[in-house]
Amino acid sequence: MTLEEFKKKNKPKSDSKLNDFKDEIKNLIENKYSQTSICQFLKSKNVITKQSNLSQFIKRHFKELVQKTKDEAVAIVEEVEPRIQTQTPQKSTTGTSSLFKKSEVKSYEIVEPDYSKFHH
Repeated sequence: MTLEEFKKKNKPKSDSKLNDFKDEIKNLIENKYSQTSICQFLKSKNVITKQSNLSQFIKRHFKELVQKTKDEAVAIVEEVEPRIQTQTPQKSTTGTSSLFKKSEVKSYEIVEPDYSKFHH
């Protein structure tokens, strides 16, 4: 089979319909629109696509934006995580009464019992 015969019998995969909206998709991503919102925009342009297809398109065509978004997410987690850890009360493992809670500063505070559990 010659190359020309092969081409006649086998048509190449068509370009993604999303390619026509590449600039708009990039703009929406840069402006922090969700993939769901981008799909809604595309639907308004009579382009129906699954979010999973959009996600693959974005990963394939906008690697730098995807990496930037991941880096921003990591930075946020690294900034917030230490604050969350210091604000989360730790359970005491020293066997103290349930009237005391161990705080992050390694001291004890008196906690008022919940009297609503007792019936007269």
